[in-house]
Amino acid sequence: MSVSHWRVEKARSGELTAYLNGRALHSKFDPRREAEKAAAVIPPGTGIVVLAGLGLGYTAEAILKRAPTLIIAEAEEEALERLLAVRDMSSLLGKPNVSLLLGGNPDSIQSLLAGGPVGAAIYYLPWKPSVQANPQWYSQLEKIVHKTTRRREVNANTLKRFGGLWVRNLAANRAVLPAAISIDAVDGLFKDIPALILAGGPSLEEVLPHLKELSRHCLLITVDTALRALLRAGVVPDIVAAVDPQYWNTRHLDCCGAETGRTLILAETATHPAVFRRLTGRCIMTRTRFPLGALFEDAVGLRGELRAGGSVATAAWELGRRLGCRPLIVAGLDLGFPRRLTHYSGSLQRERPHYYSRRTSPAETAFFHALHDMPLSTVKDMAGQPLLSSQRMDIYHAWFTESVQSLAERNPSILNSQSRYIEGMALITLDKLLRLGEFRPQIDRAISEINSIPCPPEAELQLDTVSSELTQALRRLQTLAEHGHKAAVSAAKKVRRGENPAKQLAAMEAVDREILKGRGLEVISFLMQPLILEITAAADTPGDPLETSKRLYGEILNSVRYHLGYVPAR
Repeated sequence: MSVSHWRVEKARSGELTAYLNGRALHSKFDPRREAEKAAAVIPPGTGIVVLAGLGLGYTAEAILKRAPTLIIAEAEEEALERLLAVRDMSSLLGKPNVSLLLGGNPDSIQSLLAGGPVGAAIYYLPWKPSVQANPQWYSQLEKIVHKTTRRREVNANTLKRFGGLWVRNLAANRAVLPAAISIDAVDGLFKDIPALILAGGPSLEEVLPHLKELSRHCLLITVDTALRALLRAGVVPDIVAAVDPQYWNTRHLDCCGAETGRTLILAETATHPAVFRRLTGRCIMTRTRFPLGALFEDAVGLRGELRAGGSVATAAWELGRRLGCRPLIVAGLDLGFPRRLTHYSGSLQRERPHYYSRRTSPAETAFFHALHDMPLSTVKDMAGQPLLSSQRMDIYHAWFTESVQSLAERNPSILNSQSRYIEGMALITLDKLLRLGEFRPQIDRAISEINSIPCPPEAELQLDTVSSELTQALRRLQTLAEHGHKAAVSAAKKVRRGENPAKQLAAMEAVDREILKGRGLEVISFLMQPLILEITAAADTPGDPLETSKRLYGEILNSVRYHLGYVPAR
């Protein structure tokens, strides 16, 4: 867009207003008041606002009075230059909580949305005049923001539900870490070798009779839920992905250890520890994003993280990508419910209801609830036929769609016509797959190479040292938080009696300084995200600061005590 399409003039209020292609970007009367009215619709507690359209910056300035973080997305690359020519925006753009995306690919907004407290509510605010000038760009931006928002909501709910479990698992897996193999160490070891990634959907049953023959042509990567099906079919997979932190997911691995000694395990440091009791193969470990996990991973030298999408199947797919496999083929990845079924026949989910079936509570009731106790929708399968799916599956479908589109050169394919349609994923036939050539000798050599990777000799000692230092840091934080909480309680009593709490406030300030400069704070803050988010969102809302301080010290104490209960004091 050339500058000739842009003009600026004074509004009746004396502020500047602007026109783009003859279209007014702001009110001709009072652009600042117009911006404040637009910002007033932002819900209380919003953590991040995405403003679609920069204009002359009035809306951005109004938003910052209501939200702690602002991301401005503007389709016109020249918009900032034009704005700075007529207004001084240094006070806005110089703030650390303001980010700017100018033109280019709207997908870039994802990296900007990755920050902020876990679970921070995102609000998308389109500035209509800007959107109307570039509708296609902003339409794509809105879809990406909403998709990222749903993903963050899932992550926040997962943290709230499993945060304590992750800490317990990380501490329990401490003994496994020194022998684990980094993701970076296996990068590209299966370059241009076909990978068949097996998930646990109902359509897996179609593939099972052919797996023995397929194993001569493909690296077999299975999710934990499908492992038992493969073994019953007489096939031992090359890699089993077992990254889930929950105990019940490990029950899919019951009685599988004796047959899978050569099978590599894909896990992360927060995987449930029962996985390593049920399986005996060498472990390829992906890093986590949890502070405690990062501390342990750095100590043993683990490098590399999978960009998985919150499910075991996405982790298995990502591993195939990192290994350099081509083509990447999936089977049993239905992302829906073919024939109104949730899993393959013989899976734990299909067998367990029969075990607990009673006359008054038959297995059919459990199957009905498994399918209908969630919002369902109808989508298309790979053959263009209707397929039942759910909102949860929509999230994984969006992840796979995005990944597939970035991996076109890997020939991503799917083996089942009953599986949900994924844009960019080709439907491959069994005959075509069997014509890919035989790669079993190369696969076996690469697996032997992985199994021969030595363990770092100093890893165990370094892990002991880190554990000991962390324990000391946590005990220090516990003492400080106890002093801070005591001072906050005493200050509140003085305020209620009308006395001056200066001494207590000074003590709290000293405690805060010591907490912020010490170690261990990042580790314990992981379990404090809900309170941190609440305090951040209410930063501009009047409240009792002493009550907030008491709650904060109390949460520090709770998190410290929880970590001390599981982190070994070496």
